[in-house]
Amino acid sequence: MGDHTCSRMVTRAFGTGWRASGMRIKRIELCGFKSFPDRTVLSFDSNVTAIVGPNGCGKSNIMDALRWAMGEQSAKALRGKQMDDVVFIGSDSRPAQSMAEVTLTFSTEDGLVPVKYAAYREIEVARRMFRSSGESQYFINKVPVRLRDVTDLFLGTGAGTRAYSLIEQGRIGYIVTARPQERRALIEEAAGITRYRVKRQATERQLAATEQNLLRLRDRLHDKEEQAATLRRQAQKAERFKAYRDEQRGIEVQLAAHEALAQLALVGLLQREHARVAAEVEAGRAELAALEAGLASERLVLEEWERAVQDHQTAVWEIANRMQLAEASMRSARAEVERLRDRERTLAEQRSLNAVALERGADELAAHRAVRDAAAAELGRGEERLAALSVRVAGRRDECRAAEERLAEARRAQVEAAGRAAQARAACEAATAAQGERTGRLAVVEERLAEARRRCAEADAALGNARRARDDVRDARAGAVRDVERAADEIERLRRTLQDSDERLRESRAARDLAESRVASLRELVERHEAFGDGVRALLAADPGGAPSPFVPLGDLVACDDGFEAALAAVLGDTLQRLVCDERGVAAAALARLRDEGLGRAAITPRRGWRSRAAAAATECPSGAVRLLDHVRAAPEAEALAREALADVLVVGSLEEADRLRAEGATATFVTRAGEVLLPDGTLCGGSAEDRFAPFLHARAELARRERELPELQARHAAAAAEHEALRGQLREAQERQRALADRAHQLEVEAARCDGDLAAVDGEHVRIDEEIAALEGERAALQAALADAAAALERLAGEREAAAAAGEALERTTTELAAELEAARRELDAAAAEQAGEREAVAAARARFDAAGALVESLERRLADLARENEQADLEAERNAAAWGEARGRIVRTALELEDLATGHRQRADALAMAQASFETQRSAILEREAAVRERRERQAALAARVTETRADAEAALREVRFLDERLRERHQASLEEAIAAHHAAPPPDENARRRAEELRRLLERMGGVNLLAIEEYREAAATVEEWTRQKDDLERAVADLRTAIAKMNRESRLRFRATFDAVNEQFQRLFPRMFRGGRAYLQLTESEDLLEAGVEIVAQPPGKKLQSIDLLSGGEKALTAVSLVFALFLYKPSPFCVLDEVDAPLDDANVGRFCDLIHDLADRTQFIVVTHIKQTMERAEVLYGVTMEEPGVSKIVTVRLRDGVALAEPRGAVAAGAA
Repeated sequence: MGDHTCSRMVTRAFGTGWRASGMRIKRIELCGFKSFPDRTVLSFDSNVTAIVGPNGCGKSNIMDALRWAMGEQSAKALRGKQMDDVVFIGSDSRPAQSMAEVTLTFSTEDGLVPVKYAAYREIEVARRMFRSSGESQYFINKVPVRLRDVTDLFLGTGAGTRAYSLIEQGRIGYIVTARPQERRALIEEAAGITRYRVKRQATERQLAATEQNLLRLRDRLHDKEEQAATLRRQAQKAERFKAYRDEQRGIEVQLAAHEALAQLALVGLLQREHARVAAEVEAGRAELAALEAGLASERLVLEEWERAVQDHQTAVWEIANRMQLAEASMRSARAEVERLRDRERTLAEQRSLNAVALERGADELAAHRAVRDAAAAELGRGEERLAALSVRVAGRRDECRAAEERLAEARRAQVEAAGRAAQARAACEAATAAQGERTGRLAVVEERLAEARRRCAEADAALGNARRARDDVRDARAGAVRDVERAADEIERLRRTLQDSDERLRESRAARDLAESRVASLRELVERHEAFGDGVRALLAADPGGAPSPFVPLGDLVACDDGFEAALAAVLGDTLQRLVCDERGVAAAALARLRDEGLGRAAITPRRGWRSRAAAAATECPSGAVRLLDHVRAAPEAEALAREALADVLVVGSLEEADRLRAEGATATFVTRAGEVLLPDGTLCGGSAEDRFAPFLHARAELARRERELPELQARHAAAAAEHEALRGQLREAQERQRALADRAHQLEVEAARCDGDLAAVDGEHVRIDEEIAALEGERAALQAALADAAAALERLAGEREAAAAAGEALERTTTELAAELEAARRELDAAAAEQAGEREAVAAARARFDAAGALVESLERRLADLARENEQADLEAERNAAAWGEARGRIVRTALELEDLATGHRQRADALAMAQASFETQRSAILEREAAVRERRERQAALAARVTETRADAEAALREVRFLDERLRERHQASLEEAIAAHHAAPPPDENARRRAEELRRLLERMGGVNLLAIEEYREAAATVEEWTRQKDDLERAVADLRTAIAKMNRESRLRFRATFDAVNEQFQRLFPRMFRGGRAYLQLTESEDLLEAGVEIVAQPPGKKLQSIDLLSGGEKALTAVSLVFALFLYKPSPFCVLDEVDAPLDDANVGRFCDLIHDLADRTQFIVVTHIKQTMERAEVLYGVTMEEPGVSKIVTVRLRDGVALAEPRGAVAAGAA
């Protein structure tokens, strides 16, 4: 199949509807990328460009730059370990750079570009990365964009980081050996369904996210529906609870009024009894005080005798201790004497042994010194002989080195002469060819110069128009940006305000919910009366018939200021649970019921028939104390009880303050705020455990306070909610305004970018034309000068060639003579070196004997010195031991005398101790008799005081019952006891039916358990949430259905396109394979798969003269030709705008390289080819050569060579070809 046949194939392929995209590469600009630290620009104006140069000079870095700028994310694909490896890392002469940037400029002259960029003459894609952050920035026409925008630009064009337009080293073989599923990607790119696949994957991710959101919403909706159902039941229960509670209120108010009247009557009786008993207590206090004074004086005498006994005991103990210390010191001195005697004997034995060792060591030392002197003499003679031999060997070695240098110099001169002769011959041939080539190029340059000047005038006019359009758009965009910024500031201000409002709303909601919850729990705690006894709670409960209880505990009728709860509970104690009723008969019946049913005990004060005791004179309040009664509030029916119980109770800061006031004559009952009590008789009550009634009083006080605060919290929450909703509306309006302004600014920005692109394109074109004119003028001058010098150069080169040949023959004869001289000198050197080695071994043996003898002498000398030092140290230690022995003997004598004196003192102190103990026992017996008399009197006084406390407590209990009734009415029904008594005192007591109904309501409310009164409002909110979430669920379900429909549509379109493309590419492959192999056949087939979108692509090939076989059994060259056939079949079906081939022709022989180049040129009119190669034939077929060199280590440079009609200019091409070799 010839070249014309291939051209027809190309025409037929484009006739199917595919056309190459117009995005051809116009320029590549590198700065700081890999081995290109300086700004380097490569222009691609021709259809076929070759990049050549030696291995390792940076050719493939140009292809890596192209791939990187198009969005490559794999450092491995760029031949690196991490992405910052693309930044220039420095060299021996240059520091590392911090940034890499690559800019690709694409031409859009034929208009076949994405619609978004159709208005631009050029599309400039740039990528920039800083080493410090490692993040990449992407730009299209100098406008920052996302990576996705860059990827979308190349999707479906056949160009891209993974497309068939970029074939790097090793990729051509990988196409053949890849798995069928991986080879399928080439067909997909040619079919243009890569964009569909990306969109389908994005849609599938969106579908998965939507389904996940739908699943979560269904779960939340299910939970919210269950919550709404629960709240609906709770709301219905709350409505019933409110109805029962209102009915209960009317009955309980009537019962409380009658119970308060009975308790007030009881208070009067108890107060009179309390006054009588208190008078008896005061009379007994004087007698008790006299007895206690006598007892105190007796105790002082006893304490004096006790101190005397302790003094004598201390003296006896000290003397005994000193005696024990003296005895221990004597034992220590005796042991020291014995130790010194043993050490003296040991030192004598050591001195005798050291004397014998010194005599023997002196004899050995003399013998070894004689041996060392003999070895030293022998060593000196050997070293003299070795020195003489070393001098002779050095001389022979210098002679050999000089001969070698003369021979090497002669050979270098011979090589240089041969090189000069070859260079002269090559230069003559190149100069002859270049002279004719330059003549033709000069005519071409003249024509191109005239055309460039015409285009320069046109570019000047276009540049002025583009600048005026750009300035107008920039002014409009600046105004729009300012409007957007002002709108953004307003939105930010509203958002901050909304955040503050939201925080206030959450705080107010939390405060309101907390207060409502706390009020409900406190009310339940107070109404259960858990601090009261079993009997009291049994009587407070409604009877089985449903009638309410006729009793009210005094704790419900009294209250106190904050901080006084513990003091009030400590003083009143059980009086707080005293019950108040109307009739005495009711009280008696209740007590009988408790006794018969075993329900416990209770104290009951009937209002009718109760009499207060005679009111005692109010106790004067001393400084530092306050009256508890001034901080206590009681219901009217309990005021008398409270006054009687708390009339003489004072609150102080501490018990120490109470003792001080009592010592000053105050006779009141003192109580601290912590609940510690000092009774008038001196009795102290207190401890670590809190009174069980204090929590009850704390709860009632907190309940009243929170009920007063709750309406204000509710109103504050409603105001915060209204303010929050208003701010949300303002924010939505501001966001709408900002979106409209942002759309306008974006449109102007796009227009500005388009104008900038137009201006940059026109400016770049103008600069390029100016550069082209300058280059053409320079090239014309250079060609004219070169032609003038060509004849003289040819004559000079011929003379140089003849002189170089004659010099080479003379150098050949000189080299032969010098080689013979070198061989003789080497033989003499070997003989002298052998004799030197033998003498060196003899000297080493003598030195070893001398070193061994010297070591023995030094060792013996050190040992004799050590023995002498040991003898001296033994003599010194013997002298010290003698002095220590005398000192120890003297200490023994002194200690014996001291022990005799201590024994005498110990006997005298023991006698005095016995006399003091006898006197102490006599005095203690007398005090015990007097304490018994005082204790008897105190018991009588305590009995009277207990009666006083009991009567006072009963009265206080009755008053507390009245106050408790008042507080309970206020807390539970928001009514005072005065209002209840005024409304019901004249009415008859409630009958049994009313009490049964109250009891029935109480049981109903108890059975209802905890009632969430907020459930009504919460149910409304939950129902609204369920409705909103149901609407959202329906929207998500519709979205899922739409996404699935879109995916099915994309799959259907992808299958149709893939099938058609596969058949067309297979047909082209079957035609190209015989042309590349000069025979044989090959085809593509799909692997078996249920889904066409999952099927792989297999290659079946049969080179000429071979059987049909697996592609893996082909040779390396056959695999490369097969892969090239497949790649060009793809280009025949759908040409890419450009194609980069990196050393694809390396495994091909000369004949196959020729066919490879023919095929490139057949496709070059529709696809731009950039070929990295080392093959000379490929270089000759290129229109432009870029030579990559590395004159400076680690830094790549570009050399440009332009060709015409596939023939290079002789001189530049030779230089580049030599570098490639």
